[in-house]
Amino acid sequence: MKFLCIFLVLILANFVNSDYKDLIHQMVKNAAKSENKTECDKALNKLLNNILHPKLDDLWGYKMIDSSSSIIPDGILLGNFGSMGNFEECLSIVSKDHTIKGQYCLKLVLPIPNLDKEFKELADGLIGYPVALCVPRQCSAEEINEKYKLFPDSHFYCHTEENRYPPMTKGVIATICFLCTMGLMMVLSTAYDVYCRQNGKAPASPALIAFSVYTNTLRLMDTKNKSDLSCISGIKFFSMIWIVLGHVFTGYLVSPFMNLIDILDYEKTTRAMFQHGTTFAVDTFLCLAGLLVVYNFLQAMQSGKKFNIFLFYLHRYLRLTPALAALILVTVYLLDYMGSGPRWALMRELFQKQCEKYWWTSLLYIQNYANEQNNICLSHTWYLSVDTQLYFFSPILLILLWKYPTAGITLLISATFGSMVAVAYLTYEYKLPALYNSILIWANLKDFTAKYYFKTHTRMSAYLIGAIAGYILHVLKGKKYHISRKLLLVIWTAMLALMLGCIFAGHDTMLGPEYRKWDHVFYNTFVRPTWSIFIAWMVVACVLGHGGIINSFLSNKIFQVLSRFSYSVYLIHFVEICLWELSRKTGVYFTEVGMLFDFWGHFMFSLIISYIWVLAFEAPVTALEKLLLR
Repeated sequence: MKFLCIFLVLILANFVNSDYKDLIHQMVKNAAKSENKTECDKALNKLLNNILHPKLDDLWGYKMIDSSSSIIPDGILLGNFGSMGNFEECLSIVSKDHTIKGQYCLKLVLPIPNLDKEFKELADGLIGYPVALCVPRQCSAEEINEKYKLFPDSHFYCHTEENRYPPMTKGVIATICFLCTMGLMMVLSTAYDVYCRQNGKAPASPALIAFSVYTNTLRLMDTKNKSDLSCISGIKFFSMIWIVLGHVFTGYLVSPFMNLIDILDYEKTTRAMFQHGTTFAVDTFLCLAGLLVVYNFLQAMQSGKKFNIFLFYLHRYLRLTPALAALILVTVYLLDYMGSGPRWALMRELFQKQCEKYWWTSLLYIQNYANEQNNICLSHTWYLSVDTQLYFFSPILLILLWKYPTAGITLLISATFGSMVAVAYLTYEYKLPALYNSILIWANLKDFTAKYYFKTHTRMSAYLIGAIAGYILHVLKGKKYHISRKLLLVIWTAMLALMLGCIFAGHDTMLGPEYRKWDHVFYNTFVRPTWSIFIAWMVVACVLGHGGIINSFLSNKIFQVLSRFSYSVYLIHFVEICLWELSRKTGVYFTEVGMLFDFWGHFMFSLIISYIWVLAFEAPVTALEKLLLR
């Protein structure tokens, strides 16, 4: 917090006695010294003349002043980073003779140009102070940088009405045609399906109704076939909600907030740990994935089915890839047309450019190792690479557990401890924090994701513990044994205590004034395996009849339906959140109540879009796969 206060005071000191006219005078003075007058120089002279000699019917110069940000906005010492002028007013400016049009230029600045490189990267991403100028469009970003000498280390990003949306390319047209074709197939398939139902006829081929909105919706809403593992539906649903909540707060880090200090104060509170702990939701999904792979395989083998490794891999790829590929296609070619604003260039950097370069590593599920540093197409989908890589190697474990159970369990336990040792070493060696948090100025946040958070070998303990739980379920299912109510109460109490401990235990470590290496090593090494043990126990207890009211709640039919949208919600929600935050054109005031409203808005919108995504890219593929493999 002291760092931020110093930062804000430095900004204030740099901007004292500066205003827009001073800056314009400075740029015009620089233009006057230039021997070769450029179009920008001429336009700046016109701007100064219009300001000094205004005409009532042609006040475009004053509109440029009005739409530029205040050099010293109110509340700067509270962390007002939301003063960005008026984007739309600037772009709408046209002089009476049509020779001058408005251009909005935004610069994110730091008060000390020669900051340490790593610290500068952190500060640029989190607290770059916005300075917005509305200038004639004849001036390029490079010319503005040259003429506007204040803070030369940072760069202006400029927008005009003409370049708000890029021209349509062949890729854009092809993507639109593809989506229209998918929509047409859904309409035709639905029409044929309804026709057959109304006339009491069977479809000529089930493939003809694979894209039917009507039939696929009925399948999505069906809750008649109750699974032994129905509690997993509730766990998946609430884990998905938790992930969305965490990403809503992550989205705030790129938002133009007017009270950044209040946000950082909130991050220090105990209740904020519930949001910092949303990373455990990913471990929940990994644990469930390992459990389901092992349990389903062993149950299938016990029933006499044969294991086909080709179909095993094909099913996985077809389950994940169509919906992901469609989102990548939309991100690369259509994202530019979904919004605009002062910070929209960051949206292109975070999503579009990454996917243009690294789309293929996403579709091969190797991006967490193949890509440079943190350059991942749709960064939140790193989890898919981890899960798929573990799934790819799982047949080794599956065959061992079926034929040589002791060897299989030994391998699972050994690999789990091996992963924990790797985490301990990396945390110790690279000074990794226990939590990825914007207030941890002393921590190595850059390596946290690149070396630890995104890597399969450091995240696989949850999957392996889930696999052990899947084996235990297979062995104990259908067998009679007795556990006293007192013992169950003790175990449940201990497990719930572990859960709360995982969420809140990192609070004191996070708030430490300096990096306490062994605290972070201990936390990172044990917290995710501990969380996974809690999830594994909850599933095993619920399936074996020891879940009580918890099992009844998690197995509710509504969660069976909602959990079927979890994959598409997972894919879509983070893009939607960033799209919303980075298209903001005015500052936002943070409150905890406002955050909850934002969360529910984002979640419900993502759920609606995911319904369309499931009907277009998940349900039809599932239906066609069943037809091909039956």
